[in-house]
Amino acid sequence: MAISEFTGQIDRHGRELLVHGTIAFPVGCYEDDLHREEIPWHWHAELEAVVVAEGEVRLEAGEIDTRIRKGEGFFINTSVLHAVRPACEGICKLHSVVFHPRLVGGTSDSVFWSMYLRPVMEQSRMQFLHLRDSDSLTGESDTAWYQEALQVIESAWEKCSLEPDGYAFMVREDLSRLIWLVQSHLPSAPKRRTGKMERDEIRIKKMLEFIHTFYAEDISAGEIAGHAEISESECLRCFRSTIEMSPVQYLRQYRIQEAAKLLQTTDRKIAEIAFACGFHNVSYFSKTFREMKGCSPGSFRAGGDRQFCYEEK
Repeated sequence: MAISEFTGQIDRHGRELLVHGTIAFPVGCYEDDLHREEIPWHWHAELEAVVVAEGEVRLEAGEIDTRIRKGEGFFINTSVLHAVRPACEGICKLHSVVFHPRLVGGTSDSVFWSMYLRPVMEQSRMQFLHLRDSDSLTGESDTAWYQEALQVIESAWEKCSLEPDGYAFMVREDLSRLIWLVQSHLPSAPKRRTGKMERDEIRIKKMLEFIHTFYAEDISAGEIAGHAEISESECLRCFRSTIEMSPVQYLRQYRIQEAAKLLQTTDRKIAEIAFACGFHNVSYFSKTFREMKGCSPGSFRAGGDRQFCYEEK
């Protein structure tokens, strides 16, 4: 299995379209530079384990917003709404392993599933773990196991890259060890998620579904709110409390992300891309693109596979 790069493709529900591995070996390993493309708000049925290889990232998961430095990592539970973006200048790289629970748990009637996976996956209040020297979220003082968790994540990632004989067994062994570590150290009294937090997350997923489906059209905050059957003011509060931006700001950001993909992967004209992504004024599109990406659409396209946005001097 070769190391891939996360494509950022998500369906109209905000769920990833990307297939992680194969049915026979459901694990995907990725190396991503977030300065080339941020990882937008999304969720997936798979579990995700990440080590920050270079730089510093900002992880937003549920109601948590934290920074994770080089050498640290994180574990994301199943179906958790999250986004990852750079929190530093320069190269910002992740080594990510995204795997379906059945890789290590087998069938739902197995001892591996019932004793180890289910307690983790059904711990809805444990949305993610920040793998570092201490964990203020759980109040746990003994965090030496975090280093072992980081080591097995990196080990699984490297084996996916090198593909030695029997690597599938070794990757499964590493990820099984990771699940055992997480399950063995589940917080006894995790931070309580209120009904309001859970309700807001359900509403956000519905509204993201609407935006991801109709972003190319003229849609209003009222229409976004209507998809979740709430008022426009409640929509605004929900967005700001959950993902810290207004629905209009998120819509504009999502349109620019989609435009950036088209600039990198097609030879369509810039004006055509602007219209395809919901911008009906090319000058406004270029201005917004520069504000978010740090360069013009043309310079972004000219940068090709370079790590940073390219501007001609």
